[in-house]
Amino acid sequence: MVLTWIRRRAGGTEMNSRPAIFVDTGPWIALMDPRDQWRGEAEQEMAALNRQRRTLVTTNWVLAEAYTGLVDRISRPTIARLRAMVYESSLIKVVRIDEFAEMAAWRKFLRYDDKDVSMTDCTSFVVMEQLGLSTAFTFDEHFQQVSFLSLPEISKE
Repeated sequence: MVLTWIRRRAGGTEMNSRPAIFVDTGPWIALMDPRDQWRGEAEQEMAALNRQRRTLVTTNWVLAEAYTGLVDRISRPTIARLRAMVYESSLIKVVRIDEFAEMAAWRKFLRYDDKDVSMTDCTSFVVMEQLGLSTAFTFDEHFQQVSFLSLPEISKE
């Protein structure tokens, strides 16, 4: 089953002292949709993070965007299993976007008018800054454009 990468992570309770990694929408979609163009890269990167027992951080906005992106690709029960596995994992932390983070993100959204960033991207940037995270597991070049590191490395073509 596709969700085994989370099951293995959910088993332990120890936390890794290595910095947490932010997980963007793209990897969640790629891990769930076998036809996704990023599927292989997503599986490889998640396997590496799993071996390192890295704590993963995402947000409720990112997950909502992933669920929406998956609606026409996979069944809703499979999307529901993804949600359950994410929320049940001891190594995946879901940050809820509150009104203060939303307002900070809105200011970023307006400031980044030279970039094609989404509001969800901006909420992710705010959370990463608030938590002191420097690296995102993403296939979105916008994270690098605003000075975050990305996994896997995204080459600019």
